[in-house]
Amino acid sequence: MTAPPRSVVIVGGSLAGLMCGIQLKRQGTNVVILEQDSRAERMSHAAGISLGSNIAEFLRRYDDTHTLAGIPSSGSHISRRTWAKLFSVKFERQLTSWGLLYRILRANLDGLATQPCPNPPAPRPGDGRVEYRAGQRVTGLQYDASASGEGGKMTVLFEDVATGKQDSITADLVVGADGIHSTVRRLVQAPVKTGSGYAGYVVWRGLLPVKSATPETAAFFAEGIAFQTLQRSYMVCYIIPTDDGGFGPGERLINWVWYFNVADGSREMDEIFTDVHGIKHNNTVPAGLVRSEVWDRCRESLTAQMTAPFREIVRRTAEPFVTKVNDVLCTENSFYDGRVVLVGDAFACVRPHFGLATDHAAFQCLEVMKLWKGEVSREAWRREVMVRSKRLWFLSILLGRYGLDTWGSFLGTVWAYLVFVVRWKFGWKV
Repeated sequence: MTAPPRSVVIVGGSLAGLMCGIQLKRQGTNVVILEQDSRAERMSHAAGISLGSNIAEFLRRYDDTHTLAGIPSSGSHISRRTWAKLFSVKFERQLTSWGLLYRILRANLDGLATQPCPNPPAPRPGDGRVEYRAGQRVTGLQYDASASGEGGKMTVLFEDVATGKQDSITADLVVGADGIHSTVRRLVQAPVKTGSGYAGYVVWRGLLPVKSATPETAAFFAEGIAFQTLQRSYMVCYIIPTDDGGFGPGERLINWVWYFNVADGSREMDEIFTDVHGIKHNNTVPAGLVRSEVWDRCRESLTAQMTAPFREIVRRTAEPFVTKVNDVLCTENSFYDGRVVLVGDAFACVRPHFGLATDHAAFQCLEVMKLWKGEVSREAWRREVMVRSKRLWFLSILLGRYGLDTWGSFLGTVWAYLVFVVRWKFGWKV
């Protein structure tokens, strides 16, 4: 497909799906988003993200709310165990919350009114129609190559998660934007690179209002992104606005992320992922459901190695949550003669060490629009997305192994990355 489709079904209503929906809507395409979560508005899970150059470009082109999106950070500083701020690095970055960006995108997509965007913008002239259907689980895909003289049609089968009612919808294109555990990826049997899966560690996350920290700790984290290295573990902290767009000094939040080694299938893994009700979770135990005795044990195992500001925020956070770190990298991103496309974490879910997963999803959305506009060939588009995705995939593994693994594992990944770079530079298959 080398022209914007007339009708599209997007599976997944998270950030990647919303971005694809907005840019297709702006091209006059009629868009239906099928989201399995039955809530009208997705939960953010207290996640902070970096607003990279691709998100900035996406908002410049398509955001009509003109809502303030991020807090500027001019650099970072690194602490080694109990030695604070061993060295600093200067670089500009914008930081925000997942929930705030979600609300900005929903306002542009389907006019959802929220606290940060109380008056959503009216559609632009020529915009396509948009429908956001919550509580719809996709169960199948069917391709009819003879349905149209322009290359066929896709039929998406789905069911209501509450009632079980079966339904279907036919469109020119299906976009799989349904995350790391993508149903669309499974249905098209997308090939996945060897080595994808559980990374061998989990991430503890939490938020602490800046006003709840001591003045010394608040000042420590106000200076930029803060790193704390520990014994085969490390933390990252930075200041973000609230999901409701609170940027004031009394509203900002300290967002922290702690990478923590846990062996797959171990007793420790079972304990961490069994919640206060005795229910075992596969990937995430949400805030409020983590058992206090489990969190206390994990936290206290390493807090003695931390500088005082890091130790304070993890001890003062009331409701942390925990999730497994996984990665997935597909080796193909389009199927059924280009009538199904994978984007975001459904195609390439990289480890979160750089905080660029959402920015990478924005990159994929911007690149696929070049294909639909006929600006690049399908092979050129595929190669550009594959190279960028694989490079970020390698680099995220490298950073994770540097902070959490052995030197042998780290150097082995360095060698694999160098081989990839050589193949890329010589134009060989990557």
